[in-house]
Amino acid sequence: MEIGELNYFLQSLNRAASKYCIMVATLCLFHSSYALDIWESRRGFVRTQANLAPGLMQNQSRVNAYIAGDMDIFLDDQFSFAGSAWYSFSTIRNGQTGVTMNHSIFWGGSYHWLDAGRFDPYLTLQPGFGVARANYLNRGELATSAVEVVPLVSVSIGCNYYVGSMFHFLFRLQAVSGHLSSDMPQPMSLNELRCSVGLGYNLRAFH
Repeated sequence: MEIGELNYFLQSLNRAASKYCIMVATLCLFHSSYALDIWESRRGFVRTQANLAPGLMQNQSRVNAYIAGDMDIFLDDQFSFAGSAWYSFSTIRNGQTGVTMNHSIFWGGSYHWLDAGRFDPYLTLQPGFGVARANYLNRGELATSAVEVVPLVSVSIGCNYYVGSMFHFLFRLQAVSGHLSSDMPQPMSLNELRCSVGLGYNLRAFH
Protein backbone atom coordinates (compact mmCIF):
# COMPACT_ATOMS: atom_id res chain seq x y z
CA MET A 1 0.00 0.00 0.00
CA GLU A 2 1.41 3.41 -0.92
CA ILE A 3 1.97 5.67 2.10
CA GLY A 4 0.52 8.77 0.44
CA GLU A 5 -2.70 6.98 -0.51
CA LEU A 6 -3.09 5.49 2.97
CA ASN A 7 -2.46 8.83 4.71
CA TYR A 8 -4.98 10.62 2.49
CA PHE A 9 -7.61 7.94 3.12
CA LEU A 10 -7.02 7.95 6.88
CA GLN A 11 -7.29 11.75 6.95
CA SER A 12 -10.63 11.51 5.15
CA LEU A 13 -11.87 8.94 7.68
CA ASN A 14 -10.70 11.16 10.55
CA ARG A 15 -12.63 14.13 9.16
CA ALA A 16 -15.75 11.96 8.78
CA ALA A 17 -15.34 10.57 12.31
CA SER A 18 -15.04 14.12 13.70
CA LYS A 19 -18.32 15.08 12.05
CA TYR A 20 -19.99 11.98 13.53
CA CYS A 21 -18.69 12.86 17.00
CA ILE A 22 -20.03 16.41 16.74
CA MET A 23 -23.41 15.10 15.59
CA VAL A 24 -23.58 12.57 18.43
CA ALA A 25 -22.55 15.13 21.05
CA THR A 26 -25.25 17.49 19.81
CA LEU A 27 -27.86 14.73 19.90
CA CYS A 28 -26.88 13.68 23.40
CA LEU A 29 -27.23 17.28 24.63
CA PHE A 30 -30.43 18.31 22.88
CA HIS A 31 -32.66 15.37 21.97
CA SER A 32 -35.77 14.77 24.06
CA SER A 33 -36.23 12.31 26.91
CA TYR A 34 -38.35 10.19 24.52
CA ALA A 35 -35.34 9.77 22.26
CA LEU A 36 -33.31 8.45 25.20
CA ASP A 37 -35.70 5.55 25.62
CA ILE A 38 -35.08 2.37 23.60
CA TRP A 39 -37.62 -0.03 22.17
CA GLU A 40 -38.62 -2.86 24.48
CA SER A 41 -39.19 -5.09 21.44
CA ARG A 42 -37.43 -5.04 18.06
CA ARG A 43 -40.40 -6.44 16.14
CA GLY A 44 -41.40 -3.94 13.44
CA PHE A 45 -38.21 -1.98 14.07
CA VAL A 46 -36.28 -0.50 11.10
CA ARG A 47 -32.58 0.34 11.41
CA THR A 48 -30.69 2.16 8.64
CA GLN A 49 -27.44 4.03 8.03
CA ALA A 50 -25.06 5.36 5.36
CA ASN A 51 -21.36 6.07 5.70
CA LEU A 52 -17.93 6.17 4.08
CA ALA A 53 -16.33 2.73 4.33
CA PRO A 54 -12.90 1.23 3.56
CA GLY A 55 -12.22 -2.20 2.07
CA LEU A 56 -9.06 -4.29 1.80
CA MET A 57 -9.02 -6.67 -1.16
CA GLN A 58 -7.04 -9.91 -1.16
CA ASN A 59 -5.19 -9.26 -4.43
CA GLN A 60 -4.58 -5.51 -3.97
CA SER A 61 -2.13 -3.79 -1.62
CA ARG A 62 -4.27 -0.65 -1.30
CA VAL A 63 -7.40 0.46 0.52
CA ASN A 64 -10.61 0.62 -1.50
CA ALA A 65 -13.18 3.36 -0.82
CA TYR A 66 -16.98 3.04 -0.74
CA ILE A 67 -20.17 4.83 0.15
CA ALA A 68 -22.14 2.15 1.97
CA GLY A 69 -25.76 2.03 3.03
CA ASP A 70 -27.71 -0.71 4.77
CA MET A 71 -31.07 -1.45 6.35
CA ASP A 72 -32.51 -4.03 8.76
CA ILE A 73 -36.22 -4.75 9.10
CA PHE A 74 -36.79 -6.73 12.31
CA LEU A 75 -39.28 -9.59 12.06
CA ASP A 76 -38.83 -10.27 15.79
CA ASP A 77 -36.20 -9.66 18.48
CA GLN A 78 -33.70 -12.13 17.02
CA PHE A 79 -34.17 -12.08 13.23
CA SER A 80 -34.11 -9.27 10.67
CA PHE A 81 -34.18 -8.97 6.88
CA ALA A 82 -30.94 -7.23 5.94
CA GLY A 83 -30.02 -5.41 2.73
CA SER A 84 -27.01 -3.28 1.80
CA ALA A 85 -25.60 -1.36 -1.16
CA TRP A 86 -22.00 -0.34 -1.83
CA TYR A 87 -20.86 2.30 -4.34
CA SER A 88 -17.13 2.09 -5.06
CA PHE A 89 -14.57 4.78 -5.89
CA SER A 90 -11.41 3.79 -7.74
CA THR A 91 -8.21 4.24 -5.72
CA ILE A 92 -6.01 2.94 -8.57
CA ARG A 93 -3.78 5.38 -10.41
CA ASN A 94 -3.27 5.41 -14.16
CA GLY A 95 -1.06 2.54 -15.25
CA GLN A 96 -1.79 0.31 -12.24
CA THR A 97 -3.50 -3.08 -12.28
CA GLY A 98 -6.39 -4.06 -10.04
CA VAL A 99 -10.13 -3.62 -9.59
CA THR A 100 -11.30 -0.17 -10.73
CA MET A 101 -15.07 -0.63 -10.26
CA ASN A 102 -16.77 -2.78 -7.63
CA HIS A 103 -20.36 -1.67 -6.94
CA SER A 104 -22.41 -4.28 -5.09
CA ILE A 105 -25.81 -5.08 -3.59
CA PHE A 106 -26.55 -7.71 -0.92
CA TRP A 107 -29.69 -9.07 0.73
CA GLY A 108 -30.25 -11.78 3.31
CA GLY A 109 -30.85 -12.23 7.02
CA SER A 110 -29.29 -11.35 10.37
CA TYR A 111 -29.40 -13.19 13.67
CA HIS A 112 -29.31 -10.98 16.80
CA TRP A 113 -28.53 -13.22 19.76
CA LEU A 114 -29.27 -10.79 22.63
CA ASP A 115 -32.73 -9.69 23.73
CA ALA A 116 -33.78 -6.11 22.95
CA GLY A 117 -31.48 -3.65 24.74
CA ARG A 118 -28.81 -1.06 24.05
CA PHE A 119 -26.22 -3.61 22.85
CA ASP A 120 -27.18 -5.52 19.70
CA PRO A 121 -24.46 -7.87 18.36
CA TYR A 122 -25.41 -9.79 15.22
CA LEU A 123 -24.28 -12.17 12.48
CA THR A 124 -25.42 -11.69 8.86
CA LEU A 125 -25.37 -13.95 5.78
CA GLN A 126 -26.09 -12.28 2.44
CA PRO A 127 -25.86 -13.39 -1.20
CA GLY A 128 -25.71 -10.63 -3.77
CA PHE A 129 -24.15 -9.42 -6.98
CA GLY A 130 -21.57 -6.88 -8.06
CA VAL A 131 -20.84 -4.76 -11.12
CA ALA A 132 -17.08 -4.90 -11.56
CA ARG A 133 -14.25 -3.97 -13.90
CA ALA A 134 -10.46 -4.24 -13.59
CA ASN A 135 -7.14 -3.26 -15.14
CA TYR A 136 -4.87 -6.20 -15.96
CA LEU A 137 -1.74 -7.06 -17.91
CA ASN A 138 -2.26 -8.68 -21.30
CA ARG A 139 1.05 -9.80 -22.84
CA GLY A 140 2.87 -7.14 -20.86
CA GLU A 141 0.49 -4.32 -21.78
CA LEU A 142 -2.12 -2.72 -19.55
CA ALA A 143 -5.71 -3.56 -20.55
CA THR A 144 -9.15 -2.86 -19.07
CA SER A 145 -11.73 -5.62 -18.78
CA ALA A 146 -15.33 -5.34 -19.85
CA VAL A 147 -17.86 -4.52 -17.14
CA GLU A 148 -19.30 -7.74 -15.71
CA VAL A 149 -22.11 -8.63 -13.32
CA VAL A 150 -20.67 -11.13 -10.84
CA PRO A 151 -22.33 -13.25 -8.11
CA LEU A 152 -21.11 -12.52 -4.58
CA VAL A 153 -21.65 -13.87 -1.08
CA SER A 154 -20.86 -12.13 2.20
CA VAL A 155 -20.74 -12.84 5.92
CA SER A 156 -20.82 -9.98 8.43
CA ILE A 157 -20.37 -9.64 12.17
CA GLY A 158 -21.15 -6.41 13.95
CA CYS A 159 -22.76 -4.60 16.83
CA ASN A 160 -25.23 -1.74 17.20
CA TYR A 161 -25.39 0.41 20.32
CA TYR A 162 -28.73 2.20 20.64
CA VAL A 163 -28.35 5.72 22.05
CA GLY A 164 -32.13 6.01 22.08
CA SER A 165 -35.22 5.16 20.08
CA MET A 166 -34.00 7.31 17.18
CA PHE A 167 -30.21 6.84 16.88
CA HIS A 168 -27.49 4.22 17.26
CA PHE A 169 -23.76 3.71 16.81
CA LEU A 170 -22.63 0.83 14.64
CA PHE A 171 -19.55 -1.25 13.87
CA ARG A 172 -19.44 -4.02 11.25
CA LEU A 173 -16.85 -6.20 9.54
CA GLN A 174 -18.02 -7.76 6.27
CA ALA A 175 -16.16 -10.48 4.36
CA VAL A 176 -17.06 -10.62 0.64
CA SER A 177 -16.20 -13.44 -1.78
CA GLY A 178 -16.43 -13.58 -5.58
CA HIS A 179 -14.42 -13.67 -8.83
CA LEU A 180 -14.29 -11.39 -11.86
CA SER A 181 -13.76 -13.37 -15.08
CA SER A 182 -14.87 -11.04 -17.90
CA ASP A 183 -12.50 -11.20 -20.91
CA MET A 184 -9.32 -11.52 -18.83
CA PRO A 185 -6.91 -14.46 -19.34
CA GLN A 186 -7.36 -15.43 -15.66
CA PRO A 187 -10.17 -14.68 -13.17
CA MET A 188 -9.42 -11.95 -10.61
CA SER A 189 -10.39 -12.46 -6.97
CA LEU A 190 -12.90 -10.03 -5.46
CA ASN A 191 -12.38 -11.42 -1.94
CA GLU A 192 -12.40 -8.44 0.41
CA LEU A 193 -12.77 -7.38 4.03
CA ARG A 194 -14.91 -4.25 4.48
CA CYS A 195 -15.49 -2.15 7.58
CA SER A 196 -18.37 0.18 8.51
CA VAL A 197 -18.35 2.55 11.50
CA GLY A 198 -20.79 5.38 12.07
CA LEU A 199 -24.13 6.69 13.25
CA GLY A 200 -27.45 5.15 12.21
CA TYR A 201 -31.16 5.84 12.55
CA ASN A 202 -34.07 3.85 14.00
CA LEU A 203 -37.82 3.99 13.59
CA ARG A 204 -40.87 1.85 14.29
CA ALA A 205 -42.53 0.71 11.05
CA PHE A 206 -45.11 -1.75 12.41
CA HIS A 207 -46.04 -3.70 15.55
